[in-house]
Amino acid sequence: MTNEQIQSFFLQAKLKERKVRIDFKSRASITGLFIDSFDSAELNAKNFWRIVNESRIEEFQSRQDSSLARIFNGNEFTRLSVLKAKA
Repeated sequence: MTNEQIQSFFLQAKLKERKVRIDFKSRASITGLFIDSFDSAELNAKNFWRIVNESRIEEFQSRQDSSLARIFNGNEFTRLSVLKAKA
């Protein structure tokens, strides 16, 4: 996906603090949380995105430690979908 497609998805879905399923071209899908960090603007301009894996979201929310995230290339994404919040 292009940088513009991903940013458009965020604008439409209003995704602050929402889990997203990310499907890739050549690897298994993951569920995670896109985060903003000190270098987000620079990374996003190059179509790179910081994502905290679902297994580490609680730890990230308590510590706000961006080292828990991994950087992914948006060109490898095939589809993004918002997960429904649990009731």
